[in-house]
Amino acid sequence: MLSLRTLHARDFDGGAGVIALHLAGLGARATLVSTLADDEPSRNVALRLASAGVEASCPGTRRSLVTKHRYLAEQTKLFKVDEGDAAPADSLEEQKLAERVLQASEGAAAVVFADFGYGVVTGGLLDRVLPALRRHVPVITAKAAGRQGAGLLRFREVDLLCPTERELREAQHDFSRGLGAAAWDLLNATGAKRAIVTLGKQGLVTFDRADRSAAERLHSDYVPALSDAATDTLGCGDALLAAATFALCAGGSLQAAALLGSIAAGVEVRENGNVPVSAEQIRRHLHARETSVTIAA
Repeated sequence: MLSLRTLHARDFDGGAGVIALHLAGLGARATLVSTLADDEPSRNVALRLASAGVEASCPGTRRSLVTKHRYLAEQTKLFKVDEGDAAPADSLEEQKLAERVLQASEGAAAVVFADFGYGVVTGGLLDRVLPALRRHVPVITAKAAGRQGAGLLRFREVDLLCPTERELREAQHDFSRGLGAAAWDLLNATGAKRAIVTLGKQGLVTFDRADRSAAERLHSDYVPALSDAATDTLGCGDALLAAATFALCAGGSLQAAALLGSIAAGVEVRENGNVPVSAEQIRRHLHARETSVTIAA
């Protein structure tokens, strides 16, 4: 029998909420479209979003907010307890959510989809909104981490997909071929223009479908992980997606987006918990690395 006593507790926002917080921290004016519940945790989430400058368009249609409890002893994670199930939207809820997405996207520089498999992002919702968004939103990016969601292959004609290697391979049931071949099939299947595939401690690889040779080979670049030490890997992919989207909105190349995303992930991995990354933290991170390189030289 294991007996534990809580010494300290802290709440963090996850999912699409923390991506919105990352974007706000980088200087964007972000609007979150999702669902919450009519309970105290949801009200606390709404307050944290508002205090960070994020506008929330989140009806309280869930029975309860999905929460994940992680129990740590110093820096060691002992175990995790998840509360809350997937609650797929019905056709009426899909229509209302689609209207919220389209309303929030008016005049937007980008739309970011984050599907964590809890029922907000469905195939029906994507079919309703993606064609309209593609006509008037300059940048559309997406990630899909949940097995019960719409899935990575449902994000059609987007500008950037940001899966992990495992998510990429699971989406296509391809566990044997090279990474480039799997990425090529993903981009062809979805019509997406680019992908950033993260490799954990090994960094990431970019794939550009628009810049291919006559032999139809993808243009790819490797970016190493830009952190000397890892405290907590939670939320690194979310930070990368937010920063990469931010770079594309500013007119940056895929390589610039990958570099800024890797820097944001390098900042995030040094934090304990899912902490939003700010522009000031990125500047300090860059200055510290520049100083260390100067000293080494």
